Amino acid sequence: MNELLTTGERVEFLPEIIKRRGFLRAKYWSWDDFRNGLVTFADKTTLRVLFQTGVNASTSYFRITASEVDAGLWRLIYTNDMETFYRVEPNQSETTEHITEPDIANLFGGIYHGRT
Repeated sequence: MNELLTTGERVEFLPEIIKRRGFLRAKYWSWDDFRNGLVTFADKTTLRVLFQTGVNASTSYFRITASEVDAGLWRLIYTNDMETFYRVEPNQSETTEHITEPDIANLFGGIYHGRT
């Protein structure tokens, strides 16, 4: 499966893909940069993501809804195992792409060299 969302009567997250303790890199349309976080809650309509704010080592949460992703407000990169990555770009929720190794290298600043 290469999709994070279903596109039927309602747009929903796929709970068999997006799970608690998965890693998420997300950018809301109004943010300057991506935020990396850990999914702490996931159902068909909502994700809650824990992230480090960078201020005094504090943490906070942000919430992502499937309807906002479908509306093109979020860019997402997701993985459960750091081997298989999924991406959703604005206005492409129906054609979620599987991330390639060059994408992973870009994600981690060029330090990823694949598994041996």
